[in-house]
Formats: sequence, C-alpha cells, structure tokens
Amino acid sequence: MSYGFANFLTNYGVYLFIFFGINFGLSFIAAAMAKTKGYSYGGFLCLGMFTAFWIAIIVAASRTPKSGSKYLMQKEMERQFRQRNDQYAQPNVLYCSGCGAQIASEMAFCPSCGIKGPASPTA
Repeated sequence: MSYGFANFLTNYGVYLFIFFGINFGLSFIAAAMAKTKGYSYGGFLCLGMFTAFWIAIIVAASRTPKSGSKYLMQKEMERQFRQRNDQYAQPNVLYCSGCGAQIASEMAFCPSCGIKGPASPTA
C-alpha cells in the first residue's frame, strides 16, 4: 500500500475538484455584488477563489457603494421616478376592484360595471 501524492490524488482528487469548482463558481456572486457597488470584479473574484467564497461575499456585502456606482445611480433613478409619479398622482381618484375603471372617491357604485364596494387607490 503506497501513501504517495499520486495515491492521495487518486482517492481524493474528485472531492477536491468538486470543492474547488464550487468555490470558484460561487466566487462569481461576490464579484457581481462588488461590481454593482463600483468595486473591482476581478479583485473580488480572486478574493473568493483564493480564500473562500463566503469571505468574499461578506466583504462585498458590507462595503458601501462608491459614488457614481451603478447601484447608487439606480437608487437615484428610482427615487426620481417615485417623486415624479407622486407629483402627478390624483388624490381623489380610486380604481374599481371589479373592472379597474377610475372612479371618484365619493361614488358608492362603479359607473362602468355597477359593483358596490371598496375601491383601491391603485389599479
């Protein structure tokens, strides 16, 4: 019975290949998280590959986004979109729960379908 390196690879090589393959694959999660926050994709990919993927994910999740990053620009666009929609919202208009038609908040029945009941503020 030999105990050399070749024997070790024969017995455990498949397990090591699977382990490092999973580690390499999951390192892309940390790299993608870092890229959206404005950090180096390759740097976090290497961090995940050479340490452990979960370390890279924790570090990428805990980093604050850089100014001008894709993440911050998307959040700013969403804020502006909500602000624009709130500006044009009609406060006294509700939508029928049956047909979705616009009705005034004072009306008890929908003029389109005749349903009586609570109307929702969104379509």
